[in-house]
Amino acid sequence: MSNKRYHQAKKILCKYEGDSKTQDEMELWDVARQMCIADIDEMGVEGYLNQSPSDISMSFMDICVNTMHDQLNEILTMRDAETGLDELGLGNEQERVDLVRVSKALHNNYASGMAVMTNYFSMLEEVKIIYMNHKNERIAMFRIVRMRLEQETRKTINDTSRMREHVEARAAIANAVRPFGNLDWIGSVFGKDHSTICHYLKEHDAMLQFYPTYANLFTIALRIVDEVSDEMGLLPIHTTTESGVTHQIAVYTNTIIELQRRVKKLQSLAIMEEKE
Repeated sequence: MSNKRYHQAKKILCKYEGDSKTQDEMELWDVARQMCIADIDEMGVEGYLNQSPSDISMSFMDICVNTMHDQLNEILTMRDAETGLDELGLGNEQERVDLVRVSKALHNNYASGMAVMTNYFSMLEEVKIIYMNHKNERIAMFRIVRMRLEQETRKTINDTSRMREHVEARAAIANAVRPFGNLDWIGSVFGKDHSTICHYLKEHDAMLQFYPTYANLFTIALRIVDEVSDEMGLLPIHTTTESGVTHQIAVYTNTIIELQRRVKKLQSLAIMEEKE
């Protein structure tokens, strides 16, 4: 799970207060908040956001019904004990279970459970709205990068073509925008799944070494990404060594080294031609 996305979701949850007015209502919001955070820890941000309302409702219903069932069993056990004491003539001084008060307490507990469920849904929607706006903004950035690359190269990228020029263009964009979003977001720009984008990332070094056209496209794409991200005020969202800033520094360094190697090779060829 991305630490950035986890902390972002947790920050949204901690700030969200709902419409609580009393101490009891605030406590119910806190219970819902802790349940949301626990689910994010268990499912990850994507799993938490993709929960179906029916599954959430069933889970809460099971908890409420099972809790009420356990409480009723405990009460019935106490009533059986009272009956036993009465039969032994020892129940006159025994404190009796107040069924009216118990019934009200059970009803209140169930109502509190349903209130927590409502609060849980509200918090889930709040995180989803902010997260989806963030996601859509990133995807919009990727589409702008693609459009500008097509304009600059005067070539339209075919999402389904396996011709090298189209594969190289898609791979160049994917590698250039990688620090700004996850694989699924990038893939949506080309109608591809995350496995295809992962393949583009793995093939980057080899394509950079053997295909001069790819190196050129990647260099252009990097410049466009810098321009668009500055215009939109967007920063990279990844900070891990596998997919983020550290990795991207290594990618840029390798790109520079490869381009310098290629320049030296061309210079050597030019010198040889002059001597001939």
